[in-house]
Amino acid sequence: MGDYGTSGGFSMTSTLEDILAQTFDYAGTFPPAALSFEDAIKNAALFPHSLKRPALVAADFVTSWENLAKLTPESFTSYGFGSGRLVKVATIGTPLAVGNPTFINELKELRRFNHEGQAGKLKFQATSYEVKLTSDVQGDKARLKKILQEFGRHLSEGNIQGFVEPILSGTGWHNELRRIAEILGDIPQQGIATPVGLKVRGSGDSAIKNEQLCYVIVSSIERKLPLKVTAGLHHPIIERSKYGNNLGFLNLKVALYLASILPTDIFPPEAIFECLNNADPKSFIFENGLAWRKFSISKDELEWAIEQTQFAIGSCSLDEPDQDLLRLYGPSAA
Repeated sequence: MGDYGTSGGFSMTSTLEDILAQTFDYAGTFPPAALSFEDAIKNAALFPHSLKRPALVAADFVTSWENLAKLTPESFTSYGFGSGRLVKVATIGTPLAVGNPTFINELKELRRFNHEGQAGKLKFQATSYEVKLTSDVQGDKARLKKILQEFGRHLSEGNIQGFVEPILSGTGWHNELRRIAEILGDIPQQGIATPVGLKVRGSGDSAIKNEQLCYVIVSSIERKLPLKVTAGLHHPIIERSKYGNNLGFLNLKVALYLASILPTDIFPPEAIFECLNNADPKSFIFENGLAWRKFSISKDELEWAIEQTQFAIGSCSLDEPDQDLLRLYGPSAA
């Protein structure tokens, strides 16, 4: 692996396009956008034409459980989705609670939804199911392990990617993260094909700090866990004077891919933290692979990292990421 350093400027290459591909799940009905259901899904229908980089889209639409029933073959057509398109939907389920196995019935409904979605010319599919952990479940290790294993089994039956959002607050957050990551990492050892991923959020009362996010990245890599980060990631790079943001989505993706290839003695959590806090768009080099400061990986290594790392960002806006990328890195090379 070469050492690119920070010299030589930067250029727009297909490597950046590879890094950006299928990054975002569009959550337009959620704050701060909080659009109406109709306005948000009409936006989603236009993405192939309205975005400079339509390849940014992973899931076309994130829906609350209450709005799932509104998504039918007829409604997709009326909102502007054309035939021949596969519409990918991420779903927010009921939080996991003791004595309330709501997720079993909800996952049955998602399997029915996916079966219906294969019948017509316009295809649609629920690709993920995301739930919060409640304190009563998370606080009991034996109970948590049992419910997460059952959760994983039902997800696997429908070939649906699941994410759980733990409570990571207070002084014991690091131990909580380690404990939950260990349980999730053991799920595939139970004969369950689909690993359950971690989900954290970047804004609001439960916003994760960059220091915590370093260890979330490390845990997801060590345990081979899918990772989703949602809220507060509209912009590629930290631009505090312009947006007041403390994290950029490009910071996050670069840190994740470097950490997935480089050993921890070379790229430790402290380096991940620095990468997450990087505010210089020119310090990321996208030629012959990926580099940031003295850390670099080859193009082949980057391709492997992208292929092996299941990762998505939930965002209520795709226009802002699209426009900022155009401003900072020029037009799409695709």
